[in-house]
Amino acid sequence: MCKLLFYLWLIAPFIFTVEPATKSKLQFGYITTITGSFLASGGRPAVDLALQIINERDDILQNYTLAYSDMLDSGCNHTKALDIFFELMNRDATYISLLGCGCSTATIPVAEISHYWNIPQVTQLL
Repeated sequence: MCKLLFYLWLIAPFIFTVEPATKSKLQFGYITTITGSFLASGGRPAVDLALQIINERDDILQNYTLAYSDMLDSGCNHTKALDIFFELMNRDATYISLLGCGCSTATIPVAEISHYWNIPQVTQLL
Protein backbone atom coordinates (compact mmCIF):
# COMPACT_ATOMS: atom_id res chain seq x y z
CA MET A 1 0.00 0.00 0.00
CA CYS A 2 2.84 2.38 0.84
CA LYS A 3 4.46 1.75 -2.55
CA LEU A 4 1.19 2.53 -4.34
CA LEU A 5 0.81 5.80 -2.45
CA PHE A 6 4.43 6.66 -3.17
CA TYR A 7 3.98 6.07 -6.92
CA LEU A 8 0.76 8.08 -6.95
CA TRP A 9 2.59 10.87 -5.17
CA LEU A 10 5.32 10.77 -7.85
CA ILE A 11 3.02 10.82 -10.86
CA ALA A 12 0.22 13.02 -9.46
CA PRO A 13 1.70 16.28 -10.81
CA PHE A 14 1.67 14.82 -14.32
CA ILE A 15 -1.85 13.41 -14.10
CA PHE A 16 -3.61 16.21 -12.30
CA THR A 17 -2.11 19.23 -13.99
CA VAL A 18 -4.61 21.95 -14.69
CA GLU A 19 -4.44 23.79 -17.96
CA PRO A 20 -3.96 27.51 -17.41
CA ALA A 21 -7.18 29.38 -18.05
CA THR A 22 -7.18 31.74 -20.97
CA LYS A 23 -7.28 35.33 -19.88
CA SER A 24 -10.20 37.53 -20.80
CA LYS A 25 -9.32 40.67 -22.70
CA LEU A 26 -10.26 44.02 -21.16
CA GLN A 27 -10.13 46.61 -23.91
CA PHE A 28 -10.10 50.38 -23.67
CA GLY A 29 -10.42 53.02 -26.34
CA TYR A 30 -7.30 55.08 -26.95
CA ILE A 31 -7.87 58.49 -28.52
CA THR A 32 -4.96 60.90 -28.67
CA THR A 33 -3.67 63.75 -30.79
CA ILE A 34 -1.39 62.61 -33.59
CA THR A 35 -2.04 65.62 -35.83
CA GLY A 36 -3.23 69.13 -35.07
CA SER A 37 -2.10 72.01 -32.90
CA PHE A 38 -1.04 69.81 -29.97
CA LEU A 39 0.80 66.51 -30.37
CA ALA A 40 0.35 63.88 -27.67
CA SER A 41 1.28 60.76 -29.63
CA GLY A 42 4.53 60.51 -27.64
CA GLY A 43 2.51 59.00 -24.82
CA ARG A 44 2.06 55.72 -26.67
CA PRO A 45 5.37 54.16 -25.51
CA ALA A 46 4.41 54.94 -21.89
CA VAL A 47 0.96 53.37 -22.35
CA ASP A 48 2.49 50.30 -24.01
CA LEU A 49 5.06 49.94 -21.21
CA ALA A 50 2.39 50.29 -18.51
CA LEU A 51 0.25 47.63 -20.21
CA GLN A 52 3.22 45.29 -20.51
CA ILE A 53 4.10 45.68 -16.83
CA ILE A 54 0.50 45.19 -15.67
CA ASN A 55 -0.13 42.21 -17.96
CA GLU A 56 3.06 40.44 -16.85
CA ARG A 57 2.18 40.64 -13.15
CA ASP A 58 0.31 37.77 -11.53
CA ASP A 59 -1.01 39.78 -8.59
CA ILE A 60 -2.93 42.32 -10.71
CA LEU A 61 -5.91 41.33 -12.87
CA GLN A 62 -5.03 37.63 -12.68
CA ASN A 63 -7.58 36.43 -15.22
CA TYR A 64 -7.49 39.45 -17.50
CA THR A 65 -5.29 41.14 -20.07
CA LEU A 66 -5.47 44.89 -20.65
CA ALA A 67 -5.26 46.08 -24.25
CA TYR A 68 -6.36 48.72 -26.71
CA SER A 69 -7.34 48.01 -30.28
CA ASP A 70 -5.70 50.95 -32.01
CA MET A 71 -4.60 54.51 -31.35
CA LEU A 72 -7.10 56.94 -32.86
CA ASP A 73 -6.33 60.55 -33.80
CA SER A 74 -8.56 63.32 -32.44
CA GLY A 75 -6.51 65.97 -34.24
CA CYS A 76 -7.07 68.15 -31.15
CA ASN A 77 -10.52 68.83 -32.60
CA HIS A 78 -13.72 68.48 -30.58
CA THR A 79 -15.86 67.41 -33.54
CA LYS A 80 -13.39 64.78 -34.69
CA ALA A 81 -12.98 63.48 -31.12
CA LEU A 82 -16.75 63.09 -30.75
CA ASP A 83 -16.98 61.32 -34.12
CA ILE A 84 -14.26 58.88 -33.04
CA PHE A 85 -15.97 58.28 -29.70
CA PHE A 86 -19.29 57.48 -31.41
CA GLU A 87 -17.44 55.19 -33.84
CA LEU A 88 -15.92 53.31 -30.89
CA MET A 89 -19.30 52.96 -29.18
CA ASN A 90 -20.82 51.51 -32.37
CA ARG A 91 -18.15 48.82 -32.75
CA ASP A 92 -18.81 45.25 -31.68
CA ALA A 93 -16.08 45.47 -29.03
CA THR A 94 -16.85 46.27 -25.41
CA TYR A 95 -14.72 49.02 -23.92
CA ILE A 96 -14.16 49.28 -20.18
CA SER A 97 -12.60 52.73 -20.31
CA LEU A 98 -11.41 55.50 -22.57
CA LEU A 99 -7.90 56.94 -22.55
CA GLY A 100 -7.49 60.42 -23.97
CA CYS A 101 -8.35 62.48 -26.04
CA GLY A 102 -4.96 64.17 -26.21
CA CYS A 103 -5.82 67.83 -25.57
CA SER A 104 -8.48 69.63 -23.56
CA THR A 105 -10.27 70.86 -26.69
CA ALA A 106 -10.94 67.26 -27.71
CA THR A 107 -11.16 65.73 -24.22
CA ILE A 108 -13.83 67.90 -22.60
CA PRO A 109 -16.70 67.20 -25.04
CA VAL A 110 -16.06 63.46 -24.95
CA ALA A 111 -15.84 63.51 -21.14
CA GLU A 112 -19.20 65.28 -21.01
CA ILE A 113 -20.98 62.43 -22.81
CA SER A 114 -18.97 59.25 -22.12
CA HIS A 115 -20.77 58.65 -18.82
CA TYR A 116 -24.00 57.99 -20.75
CA TRP A 117 -22.34 54.77 -21.96
CA ASN A 118 -20.89 54.05 -18.49
CA ILE A 119 -17.41 54.55 -19.91
CA PRO A 120 -14.98 56.25 -17.52
CA GLN A 121 -12.49 58.50 -19.23
CA VAL A 122 -8.91 58.68 -17.98
CA THR A 123 -6.74 61.59 -19.01
CA GLN A 124 -3.69 63.45 -17.81
CA LEU A 125 -5.37 66.78 -18.51
CA LEU A 126 -7.05 68.95 -15.90
